[in-house]
Amino acid sequence: MAQSEAFPNLAGLQKPRVLLLTLDYRTWHDASHFPYPDNLGLEEALIVNGADCVTIPVFYGLSSSNPASWMYHAKQLCSGRQFDVVWFDVNHMVFDEATLDWLSTLAPIRIGFFGESIQMDHGEYETNPEGARTRLKNLATYLQYVTHAIVVDECDRIPLEARGIPVFWWKAGAVPKRFVCDQLPQTSVSQALFFGTLYGERKTWLERPELAGLLSRPSHSPEWETDLPRQFDDLVRKTEGQLVSGGSDLPKLLQNFLDGIRHIRGECFRMWLQGLQAGLAVVNLPQFGKAYASRVVQGMAAGRPVISWEIPDRPLTKELFQEGKEILLFPPNDPRILGEHIRKLQCESRWGRQIAEEARRKVLAHHTSEFLMKSILEWVGVVTQTVRPSHDESPPSKAEVPEDFLHTVCAKHLWQKGRSLRLHLGCGEQHLDGYVNVDYPSSEHNVMTPTADVFWDLQRMKLPDDIVDEIRCHHVFEHFNRVNALAMLMRWHRWLKCDGLLYLETPDLMGCAQTFISTKSLRTKMGIVRHLVGDQTASWGFHVEQWFPERFVHTLERLGFAHIETKAWSWPHEPYLSNVVVAARKAEMLSWSELLRRGDMLLWESTVSDEERPAYEIWRTQLRQCVRSHQSPGKTSPANKSMFSSSGAGEHEGNVDSERVRLRQILQVQHRSPDVFVKLAQVELNASDISKARRYLRAALSLEPNHSAANALIATVSS
Repeated sequence: MAQSEAFPNLAGLQKPRVLLLTLDYRTWHDASHFPYPDNLGLEEALIVNGADCVTIPVFYGLSSSNPASWMYHAKQLCSGRQFDVVWFDVNHMVFDEATLDWLSTLAPIRIGFFGESIQMDHGEYETNPEGARTRLKNLATYLQYVTHAIVVDECDRIPLEARGIPVFWWKAGAVPKRFVCDQLPQTSVSQALFFGTLYGERKTWLERPELAGLLSRPSHSPEWETDLPRQFDDLVRKTEGQLVSGGSDLPKLLQNFLDGIRHIRGECFRMWLQGLQAGLAVVNLPQFGKAYASRVVQGMAAGRPVISWEIPDRPLTKELFQEGKEILLFPPNDPRILGEHIRKLQCESRWGRQIAEEARRKVLAHHTSEFLMKSILEWVGVVTQTVRPSHDESPPSKAEVPEDFLHTVCAKHLWQKGRSLRLHLGCGEQHLDGYVNVDYPSSEHNVMTPTADVFWDLQRMKLPDDIVDEIRCHHVFEHFNRVNALAMLMRWHRWLKCDGLLYLETPDLMGCAQTFISTKSLRTKMGIVRHLVGDQTASWGFHVEQWFPERFVHTLERLGFAHIETKAWSWPHEPYLSNVVVAARKAEMLSWSELLRRGDMLLWESTVSDEERPAYEIWRTQLRQCVRSHQSPGKTSPANKSMFSSSGAGEHEGNVDSERVRLRQILQVQHRSPDVFVKLAQVELNASDISKARRYLRAALSLEPNHSAANALIATVSS
């Protein structure tokens, strides 16, 4: 059945439009370390999932101001086009602020890909100081432009989500389905193979006596025995010359270049997998990054058992593949265990094939590029309704894209205009009849299988004002941090009709505390701790804010709710966990400016002294970022545009631009005033320009190193 027949309300809609900036290198010597799935494999997965993808290569080390770079010509290539999503690499792509400003005008969703851990190992500064500096600089600058982040390191979710950036975990990466072997290859080789650069402690591993005769590192991968590396270098060199000389048909030149690169990279990756198949097993030695290297999933796709170091302090990463069944692990400082695994594989070939087959099935189920990209498109809310077959499969039917959450609900016949709209947000496995049940995609859950009608990021939902009759949220609200919780309540206030019902249930901090101090049972105490902090089985499974009846009543009254009823209750059996249920009705429609004013008052109540004003200003800025980026569809009147800018105490409450001009005029007269520099920094913080704020703060500290306000703010923006 064609898409338009299945969902008649979607007829005429376009595919999601994606501008994909792929990282690449100018010589195959460097490019060979960055395989097909990590650049053009993304393009393939987007197209398979029904996206209209424009791909522009970004070569490492080539500035966007260099005419030999594709980014120099990107504005011309994208002239007249708008996109739903822009995707770029945060770690290695170097853009000036003008380019970043331009990219931010192209699409409302800007995905930053973090292919390496944010927290760098000290060895990275020693082995690649230039790369380390680039990553640090990019992190400070690019986060101002990123609306969504994809990370390979499970722990990177915490600092990014603290900044209000939604995060998707890459989960060990992926391989296009067509490259996964159909059947396990045979081998007569008795040595395991390690393909990778030798740095840090890796240099000594191959010389360890425990691994003598067991582990080898091939000098090169198979494609080096063909003409493909030379073809790659020649194509890049020739195209750069054509870009510099000008006069070429740019779209045609780009198409020809991409066609050539797709062929070369695809063939080289196929040969790379053949190289992985040449050993008894694929070994992943200790590395700087705190995530599985791509060779882990690629080794599984090639049909070889994989032996990897166990990455410390990454419990979710360890759970991706079942130890002893889908993967073999060894401690990062114990080559003896690695040697024992290899010897056992030598002696028990059937056992090794069982591991390889289980891992191959896991890759096909959860780690194909097509599957991962579908999850990402669902996550950002531009998911297609059908997945297009790839390559030699049957021709695709036309894929359509819902415009927004409400459109999706209508398309699925879950609601129609004139009927009551009741939302069950974060439904998990509890499907309520008469509600639109919403939750994150299954890929974001490790324990439960959600029974949602619609898979959507709850913090990315957008709805018109005065449309919802009821919002119900059971044990979800505690997962939102201080700022996001207020932003959610503000959005729900706007969505609800007057007299609309809000129903929330969370752990009760007061009830839990009373039980905790009155019991002698360790089991009860530990149960209460787990109840208050979350099950932590998924990266979002942490309770980051605590609620109790008095706080609910106070907060909801401030935000325009009335008829507030609370019920505190506890389990009748050990560990006697306490919860609070609150029901409230929207009493009046408050303007965004009034909601923000009241939100500021609530945020101040979370401070402990006047010395926390810098932190308070950050919270206010974050609140406005949340509200501004997740505003409901519809026009914003010019009179209300300035309400999304916060200002410091004693400063103008209105237009940030006028305040910036006023302070700069003062600075022309008082050019050595640290106080003025600090006020300018506060203005830039309120405008979400962390980089400029830091510059002003450094100027203030250069004039007065012990300036208390400047030191407090610089500590805040550097954290």
